Amino acid sequence: MNGLQTLPQWREYFGQPQGAILGAMNSVYPVGKLLALFVVTYVSDRWGRKLPIYMGLVFCISFAVLQGLSKSLESFIVARALLGFFTTFLSQPSPILITELAYPTHRGKLTALYNTFFVSSLWSNSGNVSLSN
Repeated sequence: MNGLQTLPQWREYFGQPQGAILGAMNSVYPVGKLLALFVVTYVSDRWGRKLPIYMGLVFCISFAVLQGLSKSLESFIVARALLGFFTTFLSQPSPILITELAYPTHRGKLTALYNTFFVSSLWSNSGNVSLSN
């Protein structure tokens, strides 16, 4: 979102959002993630870990496209909320599935690698930003 907010075209298209509207555009994503925790845990326990991951893949791609094609501020906010909701379907069951499928002697290392790659991708993305300045 910070990258989008720097684009003059984006700001003009959505009417120079400020204050509470800009806050809603940013905060609706983690609110969707929080609400999904209650759903994804039930789905994971009831039908297994793979189903929510597949659902997350399909719906995240769909709602990312919907967010990119949004014609109004309202549809953009709704798409971000739904995108946040379904990213939890990817992030919550993934380490559990890795732990369940890993050979017992490899379990700790593979789970640590999953978390390490997640954190290192954040560092690498932030590193790219600082290098381009």
